Amino acid sequence: MNGFIVFFVLVFSVIVVYLIRGKRPVREIVIFTVLSLLGATVWISIFTNNKFNPDRLIGSTIDWIGL
Repeated sequence: MNGFIVFFVLVFSVIVVYLIRGKRPVREIVIFTVLSLLGATVWISIFTNNKFNPDRLIGSTIDWIGL
């Protein structure tokens, strides 16, 4: 699990820097960040044998952002 967390943080950081330097819209950066963190939460919940279903949270986030 530690390897997953390290890999996720590294890749996430590189992509966020790429998005910021590419002058992407703030909405796009926010939706990427939220969905990435939700994905990481789901994977960590799988590793720890907890049940987490992010479907409602993803839908609310997409509606809130306006995509």
